[in-house]
Amino acid sequence: MGGTGSRVASIQARGTTRPPHSSSNSDPSHLGRREEALTHAQEAVALYRKLAAERPDAFLPDLAMSLGALGSCYRGQGQTRKAKEAFEEALGKLSPLFLHLPEAFARLMAMLLRDYLTEAAALKQRPNTDLIAPLLAAFEKLQKAERVAPTP
Repeated sequence: MGGTGSRVASIQARGTTRPPHSSSNSDPSHLGRREEALTHAQEAVALYRKLAAERPDAFLPDLAMSLGALGSCYRGQGQTRKAKEAFEEALGKLSPLFLHLPEAFARLMAMLLRDYLTEAAALKQRPNTDLIAPLLAAFEKLQKAERVAPTP
Protein backbone atom coordinates (compact mmCIF):
# COMPACT_ATOMS: atom_id res chain seq x y z
CA MET A 1 0.00 0.00 0.00
CA GLY A 2 3.05 2.30 -0.09
CA GLY A 3 1.93 4.41 -3.05
CA THR A 4 -1.69 4.39 -1.99
CA GLY A 5 -0.87 5.85 1.44
CA SER A 6 0.87 8.90 0.00
CA ARG A 7 -1.95 9.45 -2.48
CA VAL A 8 -4.48 9.22 0.36
CA ALA A 9 -2.53 11.81 2.37
CA SER A 10 -2.42 14.09 -0.66
CA ILE A 11 -6.20 13.93 -1.12
CA GLN A 12 -6.81 14.51 2.59
CA ALA A 13 -4.62 17.61 2.50
CA ARG A 14 -6.49 19.25 -0.38
CA GLY A 15 -9.32 21.71 0.16
CA THR A 16 -12.00 21.62 2.79
CA THR A 17 -14.13 18.77 3.98
CA ARG A 18 -17.36 20.68 3.40
CA PRO A 19 -20.08 18.74 1.62
CA PRO A 20 -21.22 19.79 -1.87
CA HIS A 21 -24.38 21.52 -0.57
CA SER A 22 -22.85 23.27 2.42
CA SER A 23 -22.05 26.57 0.73
CA SER A 24 -25.67 27.63 0.91
CA ASN A 25 -26.62 29.92 3.78
CA SER A 26 -30.02 28.26 3.86
CA ASP A 27 -28.55 24.86 4.73
CA PRO A 28 -30.39 23.88 7.94
CA SER A 29 -27.33 22.18 9.44
CA HIS A 30 -25.51 25.52 9.51
CA LEU A 31 -28.42 27.25 11.19
CA GLY A 32 -28.43 24.97 14.23
CA ARG A 33 -31.16 22.75 12.81
CA ARG A 34 -29.17 19.56 12.46
CA GLU A 35 -32.15 17.22 12.93
CA GLU A 36 -34.02 18.98 10.13
CA ALA A 37 -30.99 18.75 7.86
CA LEU A 38 -30.62 15.05 8.67
CA THR A 39 -34.28 14.41 7.85
CA HIS A 40 -33.96 16.24 4.51
CA ALA A 41 -30.80 14.32 3.65
CA GLN A 42 -32.43 10.98 4.50
CA GLU A 43 -35.45 11.87 2.36
CA ALA A 44 -33.20 12.84 -0.55
CA VAL A 45 -31.27 9.57 -0.28
CA ALA A 46 -34.52 7.58 -0.26
CA LEU A 47 -35.83 9.44 -3.31
CA TYR A 48 -32.61 9.13 -5.30
CA ARG A 49 -32.28 5.43 -4.42
CA LYS A 50 -35.62 4.83 -6.16
CA LEU A 51 -34.75 7.02 -9.13
CA ALA A 52 -31.26 5.52 -9.50
CA ALA A 53 -32.73 2.02 -9.45
CA GLU A 54 -34.81 2.96 -12.50
CA ARG A 55 -32.25 5.13 -14.32
CA PRO A 56 -28.76 4.69 -12.85
CA ASP A 57 -26.88 6.78 -15.42
CA ALA A 58 -29.17 9.72 -14.78
CA PHE A 59 -29.49 9.55 -11.00
CA LEU A 60 -26.45 7.82 -9.46
CA PRO A 61 -24.55 11.12 -9.24
CA ASP A 62 -27.49 12.67 -7.36
CA LEU A 63 -27.65 9.65 -5.06
CA ALA A 64 -23.91 9.94 -4.38
CA MET A 65 -24.27 13.67 -3.67
CA SER A 66 -27.20 13.02 -1.34
CA LEU A 67 -25.25 10.31 0.48
CA GLY A 68 -22.43 12.84 0.87
CA ALA A 69 -24.86 15.33 2.39
CA LEU A 70 -26.16 12.60 4.70
CA GLY A 71 -22.59 11.80 5.74
CA SER A 72 -22.00 15.46 6.50
CA CYS A 73 -25.13 15.57 8.64
CA TYR A 74 -23.97 12.53 10.58
CA ARG A 75 -20.53 14.09 11.00
CA GLY A 76 -22.15 17.28 12.33
CA GLN A 77 -23.93 15.19 14.95
CA GLY A 78 -20.75 13.42 15.95
CA GLN A 79 -21.86 10.12 14.40
CA THR A 80 -18.53 9.38 12.78
CA ARG A 81 -19.21 5.72 11.97
CA LYS A 82 -22.47 6.53 10.18
CA ALA A 83 -20.76 9.41 8.38
CA LYS A 84 -18.00 7.11 7.13
CA GLU A 85 -20.54 4.53 5.99
CA ALA A 86 -22.51 7.15 4.05
CA PHE A 87 -19.38 8.50 2.35
CA GLU A 88 -18.20 4.96 1.57
CA GLU A 89 -21.55 4.10 -0.01
CA ALA A 90 -21.43 7.32 -2.02
CA LEU A 91 -18.00 6.37 -3.35
CA GLY A 92 -19.28 2.96 -4.34
CA LYS A 93 -22.27 4.42 -6.16
CA LEU A 94 -20.26 7.02 -8.06
CA SER A 95 -17.21 4.85 -8.81
CA PRO A 96 -18.44 3.21 -12.03
CA LEU A 97 -19.39 6.55 -13.55
CA PHE A 98 -16.20 8.22 -12.36
CA LEU A 99 -14.00 5.45 -13.74
CA HIS A 100 -15.82 5.69 -17.09
CA LEU A 101 -15.88 9.53 -17.26
CA PRO A 102 -13.35 10.81 -14.73
CA GLU A 103 -13.35 14.41 -15.94
CA ALA A 104 -17.10 14.70 -15.47
CA PHE A 105 -17.15 13.42 -11.91
CA ALA A 106 -13.70 14.34 -10.57
CA ARG A 107 -14.81 17.23 -8.37
CA LEU A 108 -17.62 15.33 -6.64
CA MET A 109 -15.49 12.21 -6.31
CA ALA A 110 -12.63 14.20 -4.77
CA MET A 111 -14.94 15.70 -2.14
CA LEU A 112 -16.50 12.35 -1.28
CA LEU A 113 -13.13 10.62 -1.16
CA ARG A 114 -11.63 13.30 1.06
CA ASP A 115 -14.59 13.13 3.45
CA TYR A 116 -14.47 9.33 3.54
CA LEU A 117 -10.75 9.34 4.30
CA THR A 118 -11.24 11.96 7.02
CA GLU A 119 -13.91 9.87 8.75
CA ALA A 120 -11.91 6.65 8.41
CA ALA A 121 -8.93 8.40 10.01
CA ALA A 122 -11.13 9.76 12.82
CA LEU A 123 -12.20 6.19 13.55
CA LYS A 124 -8.58 5.03 13.28
CA GLN A 125 -9.63 2.63 10.52
CA ARG A 126 -7.77 1.81 7.37
CA PRO A 127 -9.66 2.89 4.27
CA ASN A 128 -11.14 0.22 2.02
CA THR A 129 -8.27 -0.09 -0.43
CA ASP A 130 -10.30 -2.25 -2.82
CA LEU A 131 -12.66 0.69 -3.15
CA ILE A 132 -10.22 3.58 -3.27
CA ALA A 133 -7.25 2.14 -5.21
CA PRO A 134 -8.95 2.40 -8.63
CA LEU A 135 -10.14 5.90 -7.76
CA LEU A 136 -6.65 7.03 -6.82
CA ALA A 137 -5.29 5.52 -10.04
CA ALA A 138 -7.90 7.43 -12.06
CA PHE A 139 -6.96 10.67 -10.30
CA GLU A 140 -3.30 10.01 -11.12
CA LYS A 141 -4.16 9.56 -14.80
CA LEU A 142 -6.13 12.80 -14.75
CA GLN A 143 -3.18 14.66 -13.23
CA LYS A 144 -0.78 13.23 -15.82
CA ALA A 145 -3.15 14.19 -18.65
CA GLU A 146 -3.37 17.75 -17.29
CA ARG A 147 0.42 18.02 -17.24
CA VAL A 148 0.81 16.99 -20.87
CA ALA A 149 -2.21 18.82 -22.25
CA PRO A 150 -1.33 21.88 -24.32
CA THR A 151 -2.42 25.16 -22.78
CA PRO A 152 -4.51 27.48 -24.96
